[in-house]
Amino acid sequence: MAKSESDGDTRDPSHGENDQVTVDIDSLTSSVESMMSQNLIMSDKCSIFRVPPILRRHRESAYIPNAFSIGPWHRNHPLMKSTEKIKLKYLKNLLSRESESSVTLKELFESTREIEKEARSCYAGPIDVGVEDFVRLLVIDGCFLIELFRKDRDIHLQEDDDPIFNMSCMLQYLYHDLILNWLVKSSGNDEDVETGWEPIPSATDLVDAGIELKVSDSEHRSILDIKFNNGSLEMPSLLIQETTEVIFRNLISYEQCSPQCTDRITSYAVLLGNLINSTKDMDILTSSGIITNWLNPEEAMQFFNKLYHNAYLKKYYYLKLHREVNKYYRGRCPSWRALLMRNHFGTPLAIVSIFAAAALLILTLVQTIFTITK
Repeated sequence: MAKSESDGDTRDPSHGENDQVTVDIDSLTSSVESMMSQNLIMSDKCSIFRVPPILRRHRESAYIPNAFSIGPWHRNHPLMKSTEKIKLKYLKNLLSRESESSVTLKELFESTREIEKEARSCYAGPIDVGVEDFVRLLVIDGCFLIELFRKDRDIHLQEDDDPIFNMSCMLQYLYHDLILNWLVKSSGNDEDVETGWEPIPSATDLVDAGIELKVSDSEHRSILDIKFNNGSLEMPSLLIQETTEVIFRNLISYEQCSPQCTDRITSYAVLLGNLINSTKDMDILTSSGIITNWLNPEEAMQFFNKLYHNAYLKKYYYLKLHREVNKYYRGRCPSWRALLMRNHFGTPLAIVSIFAAAALLILTLVQTIFTITK
């Protein structure tokens, strides 16, 4: 049933008051009800997300693959076409090595077809790919990754003509993508994390207050394991190079999109952003061994200051650490001691001069007392 604009507030401002505009209310209602009947809640299985525009705008290129496209979203990008043959070569190698178990390509397609819907549900948002093409992608890309990881672990599987392991330009992308081995889970307990926020002084201010910044002893620690004990802030070493920003931006984006994911990487970026406000701060962290910087200090400083823009922190994982550092920082004695050490005991020559002056003062005092008593 159609109703005129006089039956309800359906007037179009582009028409005059005397113009009659009809709106099919029943059709409109049915359309919206149909939309609401769809599943509007993100599936618990979702683990693959598109980067939100609010994060993507800061550096568009950080979210575009450089060599290989995994999955449907970047498959048509011109840069990815040249590496499709490498995927097929890896698939062929994997199948030929598994010939003893009689695994055939047909069987792979059949078994993958059975889980096609489940795999599709892992993507947040619709995928404009048909069933047949999607199954093909899953098999080729999946087998490529399996063969890639096997070759990375076993050097004997790497052929002389391998297009990845024998080309340095490809290897940089491989080690870039295997970076999660370096970002092992922190030893912290998620349940102990408090909500709230409290800023922390810069590296320069902390050093002036007598707080020591030192690199953690263990090389196998997660970069997220940061401790503060007895005036010493210990942090695992971090390498900063051209691909570091890309890694962190993608990890932060994943944390922002996944409801089940914690904000550990985002918290780490915020902590470093607080510590590094100038090139002097960067120099302090570099000289202490906490940061190995392959960029110039200015670029590295800007990298940390812009890394987490527009990211939302549900829980800040270093809040307790901030409070401990700030409590120590506000103490007067550590500040006085640090300034004394920096201004008067900063070099061996200064230390010798201080002791010589003290000895001279003591001798003069003794001589004066001896003269008076005599």
